[in-house]
Amino acid sequence: MKILASYFILFLPFFITAQTEDPNAKAKAMGLTETDIADLCNAAVGDLPNYYDWEVPPVFEIIYDVEGKPYPDFPTKKEAHDWLDKIWEEKYSCVYCEITDSITGTLDMMGLYHETGNWEKWVYILYDPEGPFKAKGINKIRVINDYLEVKGTLLDYLYYVTEERPTREVEKNPSFEDSLNGMKARIIKYGGKRMKDMTPEEIEENSQ
Repeated sequence: MKILASYFILFLPFFITAQTEDPNAKAKAMGLTETDIADLCNAAVGDLPNYYDWEVPPVFEIIYDVEGKPYPDFPTKKEAHDWLDKIWEEKYSCVYCEITDSITGTLDMMGLYHETGNWEKWVYILYDPEGPFKAKGINKIRVINDYLEVKGTLLDYLYYVTEERPTREVEKNPSFEDSLNGMKARIIKYGGKRMKDMTPEEIEENSQ
């Protein structure tokens, strides 16, 4: 019993760090508030309406709004799309959502996992190399699970929730698992990689 207690004391700092470190510290340091993050996370999973009818997914509308650069105010749609691609990679790709105790991840991870609503394909719209936004941060290395301090890419996340630590939804619903597996193929087609398949240079380039 004393030995067990000694091990607990030894690893106590790790457990405290894992539970108390804020995965949104970087986003908040760049000016995002708790309300901004909550709105973005709700929009990412389809829980908010399209506010302004700008014909872009709600999560994008919120980004434009928070930054004080309304989509219609850009001289051209291309400039609006290029701007969002840049700000997404620099700032919003690392916004972390805790939808439930077991379902956590960044905005795009949540967008894939909760593929519902009228804008269910917004992650594909963002990362499609032939689409209007062409966001380049598809292989950004971000938090997958804050409690366990697991990091990875968007593709790593899909493998994480289907194979490494399958969620209850995946275990109970084969069709949902099939859907997530289909997303893997789509993300790979867009250039997505797992960390284990990246070179040291790519890992350094994509680390935050």
